[in-house]
Amino acid sequence: MAIIGLFINSVDFLVPIICNSIYTPSYWDGQKEKMFEDICRSLVNYYNKMLQNVYTFYSLRETSPCVYYIISISTSLTLAWIASSINNIFLIYIFSTVMLLWPGIQHRGIFNTMLSMLHLAPKNSTLKTD
Repeated sequence: MAIIGLFINSVDFLVPIICNSIYTPSYWDGQKEKMFEDICRSLVNYYNKMLQNVYTFYSLRETSPCVYYIISISTSLTLAWIASSINNIFLIYIFSTVMLLWPGIQHRGIFNTMLSMLHLAPKNSTLKTD
C-alpha cells in the first residue's frame, strides 16, 4: 500500500510538470476539450457502476445471506490461494498492467468477447461411464 501511495503522489507531482513542458496552452482546442470531457464522463460512469455493484453485493447480505456468504468466502479463499502461490511483485505487475490496459480492452470489446466465449463453451453436466 505504501508503494502504491508513493507512486500516486509521484504521478500527481510529476504529470503537471511534464505536461506543461510538452504541451503549450495554445495546443489545447475545442476538440481536445470535448475528448477530455468524454474521458471524465466515462470515468464517472465507471465509478458509479462500481458503486452500484458494491451496493448490490452488500444488499445481498439482507436479501440473500447464503449467497452473500458463499460469494464472500469463495472470493476470499481464491484470493488467499492466489496470493500464497504467486510472488507478490508478479501480482502487482499483472494488476497494474490490466488496470492500464483496461480502457483499450473495453474499447475493443475484448472482455465481452471472452465472456461470450465462456458462455458458449459446452457444459459437461454428466460424466460418461463405460
